[in-house]
Amino acid sequence: MLAIGPFLSWAEVGFLSVSGVKKTGNEAIVLTAVGVIGVVVAATSLIIKRSLLSLVPLLVGLVGFGLSVYYYLVLRDDPLTASLGAGICVCLIGGVLVFVSAVLSRLKRPSG
Repeated sequence: MLAIGPFLSWAEVGFLSVSGVKKTGNEAIVLTAVGVIGVVVAATSLIIKRSLLSLVPLLVGLVGFGLSVYYYLVLRDDPLTASLGAGICVCLIGGVLVFVSAVLSRLKRPSG
């Protein structure tokens, strides 16, 4: 979700919409990269079962959610934005899901 959200509509005015990439430029690409890194590391940690790698999705969730909240607040306060698009909501939900799933996977790991 973090990897897709920046390409969806973040702000809408009438029939016009602006994607996260067009609105923020390279900053939205960072959000996409964070999402891709999270997916790759999560898949890798499942395959090689390294507990240290499980910290990366936790950080990805925090960073992704933090950036999404920041952009949400910026867009909400922008006088040119009539309404928020689905893309920013997808990023917010993606950040929360990545973080919560990383926490739950750390809780389920057997100690030893």
